[in-house]
Order: sequence, then C-alpha cells, then structure tokens
Amino acid sequence: MLYGLYHITYEEIRNYQVRCTACANEYAVTVQASSTFNFNAYPGEAVISDREKVELPVSKGVFVTVKQPTLFDEISGISQLGNRPGSTIELITETLIIDKFEQDMQEQKEAVVYSERIDVIDAYLSLPARDKRAIYSAYEKAFGNYGINLRMQSNCNSCGNQDEYDIDLVESFFRALFSA
Repeated sequence: MLYGLYHITYEEIRNYQVRCTACANEYAVTVQASSTFNFNAYPGEAVISDREKVELPVSKGVFVTVKQPTLFDEISGISQLGNRPGSTIELITETLIIDKFEQDMQEQKEAVVYSERIDVIDAYLSLPARDKRAIYSAYEKAFGNYGINLRMQSNCNSCGNQDEYDIDLVESFFRALFSA
C-alpha cells in the first residue's frame, strides 16, 4: 500500500543523496522508481495465521510462539497497555511478534501458557538478552524475508565502488512531504 501511495504521489524518476560505503563521498543518484521494486511473496496461504514455535536457549523449558503481527494487534496492545507504568510504546510494539510463552513445569502434566499481552510483556522483560535474540531470529527466519523490498544500485562517481541501498518508503514519503 505504501509503495502504491508513494508511486502515484511522486514522479517516476527520483533523486537521492547517498554516501559511498568505501570512500564516504556523498553524491546524487537518479533512479527510476519502478526499477527498485521487488516483491517476495510469503509461501503459505495465511501469513497472519501461521505461527512458529521456538525453544529458548537460556531459559530451559520455555517456548515462545512468534507470529506476524497485524495493525489490530498494535492498536489493541497500545489501548490495553499504553497507560500501564513501565509499558512504553516501544516495548509494546517490540513484543507484538510474540503470540505466547509456554513453560514446561515438572510438577504439572501440561505446560503453563502465558498469552495475555501483560503476561507476555512481563515474561519478555525477564528474559536474558540471548533469549530475546533467539526470538527475533526465529521471527526473522519465519516471516522477515517476505514483502516489498525497494533497493537501488549505484556506482560511486569518486571511487567507482558499487553499492546497494534500501529505500525506506516511510522516510522518503515524509521527506517529500516536508520539502513540498
């Protein structure tokens, strides 16, 4: 949707200022917007309903189920927890990829499941950094490589180095609005 909005709002030919990763020279690049577009479709039918369960490496017996969050998840999480002390917008959105935690307890036959947003956030806050990285790695592996990618290639006019740059639609959209 953002690509479509950006594409119909702004001209096909765009100019960007880029910095060479080899020599740090800043130079202008002119790009045809349609040549930057690449779409990698999710292989399943329902990316929103798919879940990926991962065992945490440090917290033994704890499993996390990750999902592709929706806008509804974000609105719901912010409205439920936005005024809770210690719950920042960043923390709420950071944990949207977590559907639930499951903890195997030796004294119980079934795992204890934590799926309420407040419980998910509390459990997440108690995790060591290595477990948090495992959650993001599992999410990235399951869902992170799909969707729209906008990339442009350029050759530095100073040293000839070839670089590939990601085009951030949101940043470009608001930069163009600001300059208008």
